[in-house]
Formats: sequence, C-alpha cells, structure tokens
Amino acid sequence: MSNRLALWAVRLTAIGLMAAGGIYAWTVTQERAELSGISDVIVAPDPNLNNMPWLKPNLDGAKVVVPDRPHGLDEVQAQRTGEGSTIHRTRTYRLRTNSLGLRGPEVEKKITGTARIIAIGDSVTHGWGVSEDESYPVQLEAMLEARGKSVEVLNAGVPANNVPVMRDWCRTVGPSLAPDLIVWTRRPPHYGPAPAEDFVRSMRACAQATKAKMVVVLPPISTFDLRGQQSWKDEERALKKLLTAEGVPVVELTPHFQEAQEGRGVVLEIAPGKVTVVDQRSGAVLLEEAFNNQDIPRSVYQLFEADADVREALFFDQGHPDAEGFELFARVVADAVAPLLPQ
Repeated sequence: MSNRLALWAVRLTAIGLMAAGGIYAWTVTQERAELSGISDVIVAPDPNLNNMPWLKPNLDGAKVVVPDRPHGLDEVQAQRTGEGSTIHRTRTYRLRTNSLGLRGPEVEKKITGTARIIAIGDSVTHGWGVSEDESYPVQLEAMLEARGKSVEVLNAGVPANNVPVMRDWCRTVGPSLAPDLIVWTRRPPHYGPAPAEDFVRSMRACAQATKAKMVVVLPPISTFDLRGQQSWKDEERALKKLLTAEGVPVVELTPHFQEAQEGRGVVLEIAPGKVTVVDQRSGAVLLEEAFNNQDIPRSVYQLFEADADVREALFFDQGHPDAEGFELFARVVADAVAPLLPQ
C-alpha cells in the first residue's frame, strides 16, 4: 500500500470512529476490501474537497454489506480485519452513483418550472442499508409530486460525511447544480466548544454559496443510541434558537419515530446501573444487564445476533432507519418542504 493510501486509510478510520456504528471502518477501508471481499470500496479522496472522502463516481451495482443489528465499534473493527468477527446478522444493498458521486442517475439539465432540491448529509441521507428507491430522497420526490409539486430531489448523502465536507461541497459543486432548496440533513457533531454554532455557520455558508433556501433536518435517534438519547432535545433547542429568526425550518424526526414505535418492536430502557431490552408489544423483558453508564453491554448485541426477530421498529441498527422508517422520514420532511415550493 502506498504511503498516501495508508494515510487516507488512517484518516477514514479516525472519521469512522466518530460516525454512528463506525461506518467507514465497516465498508470503505482498502485493507478490509482486500481481506474479506465482502463490501466494495465505495468512497475515494475527492480533489474538489481537499481529498476528503466522497462517494466514488460512476459506480454500477456496488455491493455493500452492513450490520443488521446494533453493534459496537470493537465488533466493526474485528469484522474489518476479518479476525474474531461476531457480526453475522447482516444486510446487503446495491449502490449506483453518477459522474458527480451522487447516489442515483445522472443529473440532467435543469427543467424550467421544476424545483431542484438537494438532500445533503451523511449515511441517513445516503440511504445506508436500503435500496435506492427506499432512500428518503427518492421517497421525498415521489411524495412531493403526489402533492402536485414539480420537483427533482438529488441525493448528496455520503456515509460518515461531516459538516465541513458538506459545506465545502456546497461551495465547490453545489452552485453548478443551481438548487432551489437544500435539505441539510445531519445532526450537529458531538465535539468542539460550540457544535451548534459551527453547524449553523456551515449551513449558512452552504446557503450563501448556492443561493438556495434551506431546511435543517435532524435524523431520528434510536433508543440504542446512548449519546443521542442524552443530547437530541438540547440539539433541537439550540438550533431553533439560532435559526428561527432567519426563517429556516428545523425538523426534528425523533418524536415522530417515537410515536410510530409505540407498541412495536424492542426498545432499550436505561435506569441507574442497568439497561433493559423490552418487547413493546408484550411488555416482556428480554434482557436486563448491569450498565456502566458508558457502553451498551455485549449481551445486548448477542440478543439481536441470536434471534433475527428481535428488532427495533423503524430502525435496523442503532442509528439507521429501515425502509418503513425512511417512508416516515420522507413524509415528515415533505410536510416541511412543500410550503416552501411554488404552487
């Protein structure tokens, strides 16, 4: 491996450690592709983005295999190296990209009278783990058209994409696409002295570069996302405080998912010193385990691994919606976006 590729692999691993589930560690390091042959390499350094990763252009049916249950970073790292893997419950999806490295078909010349929407974000926008047609940008386009809107929705979602890369893509590639509206779909990062303020500055830079209207969408938080469960309400409040005066809608998906999950699937409940996995349909406790207030016990992952029927409704792991979840996701976003489009 060349020094440059080795440096890039290290960079990707570092980014992956900050991403939900260590996405990059799962699918895109060159070492893992060579060792396991399970997933194709789907990202590459993009010279337009200071060689930060973006989806490889012109992929045609690339195979991506991902965990189909909650999982720890140590499990992902073991799977990457091919040694001691405990993840056997997986799902596969196929990926095509166009010449711009966007998931979906080639972007055609903009049609007069058709609003162009760009959904930009990370793995949730990308549609991690689901087919192209099940991803939220495709479903959003169909739902808006069903409401009589003439739109096209482009998918600029990249697994583990970070906010500075989203901003830089808006500056370098976004203007050439002349979007009318951008759906900025990501949660603020959990690092830095002022993550909400940095998030908003990048969003504003995207709006300035593209001259597009903006909508901020905060993806839903799974009950198995410990950090997210602690922070999502504060994130929503902080962003609404910063953006309401500017007229930028902030759409928080978590309450919508919580309501739709009631009485369905399993959830992780946290109490002092313990975690419990509860079947919401029957009320049965499937597992109760001591909790160190930091990491989900391995026994929780083993419960999912042992029984494919153990699932959290609307999610397939601890952060990514399934096809049904993305349908709900698109419907809520459509409600926010439709009033901003021409009649």
